[in-house]
Amino acid sequence: NANPQIKSRIASLLAAVEDAAGDLKEADAAEMRLIEEIRRMGQEAMQAWANRQIEMTEQEVSRGVSFGMAMKRRSAYFPRLTTTMIVVGEKSGNLEFMLESLAQYYEEEVDNTLKTLVTVLEPALLLGVGLMIGTLALSIIMPIYQLIGSIR
Repeated sequence: NANPQIKSRIASLLAAVEDAAGDLKEADAAEMRLIEEIRRMGQEAMQAWANRQIEMTEQEVSRGVSFGMAMKRRSAYFPRLTTTMIVVGEKSGNLEFMLESLAQYYEEEVDNTLKTLVTVLEPALLLGVGLMIGTLALSIIMPIYQLIGSIR
């Protein structure tokens, strides 16, 4: 009760901190929606492209071309390892085994790539979070120091 001016300044400071926290929460939610929309658009574009290539391969197979040769004709779209293993599997009669081997190989490749990506992104994410926390701490502490300095 000794200094109502200090109380009002502290109350306005707390209101500003609450507003900033609300704004950060809204910005984070909007960013997450944007990231999800971009991811969805990329998946749809990739699916349309892959579907076209698969349909063209399917048409060739229905005309009597072997599966491996139909894929080999689209070497720009299918990895060389995949087409080669499918051709060898067809010729040797072990297509099922070759497809299982390919699936296992690509599963391991995806796991290794994701592990590498996480290892690379983790320090950057930690730095970003640290900067956000530091900025928030400074935005709270600086007005308090200014308030204390104005009292003296």
